[in-house]
Amino acid sequence: MARMKKILPVVLFLILAAMGYFLARHLAGGDASIEQLAPEGCDLAAQSCEGILGDGSVVQLAVQPRPIELMKPLKVEVQVEGTGWTPLRLDITGLNMEMGLNRTSLNPDGRGRWRGETILPICSQRRMHWQAALLLQGPEGAVQLLYEFHTQRP
Repeated sequence: MARMKKILPVVLFLILAAMGYFLARHLAGGDASIEQLAPEGCDLAAQSCEGILGDGSVVQLAVQPRPIELMKPLKVEVQVEGTGWTPLRLDITGLNMEMGLNRTSLNPDGRGRWRGETILPICSQRRMHWQAALLLQGPEGAVQLLYEFHTQRP
């Protein structure tokens, strides 16, 4: 009985910690009502990529320099051809290995483009598969465009 009294607080702490972890991951994932569109056939590491929104607006995302390198500053640029859409942020996550959330805020440059900077962490995987989720706010709500790319560690 005495042993049970010592173990119970530890077990309760572990349960609460696990619940907190999963709740935090769920909240960081964003709003489930966001429409997700996945532009096909474009590799961000090799070129800028376009996405077309439901109203016909065209979104162009570019990450420089190319190819995308790890542990080096990357410039992110978004241009929207259409009205009413504002790029808010770019979230980059690892797909073949958990690398944490890399969130980049996008700021308008006054010339119809939004810019930000980020650095991707180095990974033990030689070839890393990434997903870039571009969040835009528009007249009818939020839309997330998903892009994929790979990096190669030397």
